[in-house]
Amino acid sequence: EVFARWGGLIATRACELGADDDEAATFGSAVVSLYDGALLVARASKSTTPIVAARAAAVLLAGQIER
Repeated sequence: EVFARWGGLIATRACELGADDDEAATFGSAVVSLYDGALLVARASKSTTPIVAARAAAVLLAGQIER
């Protein structure tokens, strides 16, 4: 499944930043879910604001794993 692959790629990068395997997997899944939801809301509202907000949230989450 494509979502699992994307989450895995993000998790791999999170590990490179210092996350342990469980934390990285959670981060990967959260980012994919965040963007999937943002795209859904963006389409429904005909606005890019949810995508911009999702990016900001993903950056904040990434800041929690960088060591």
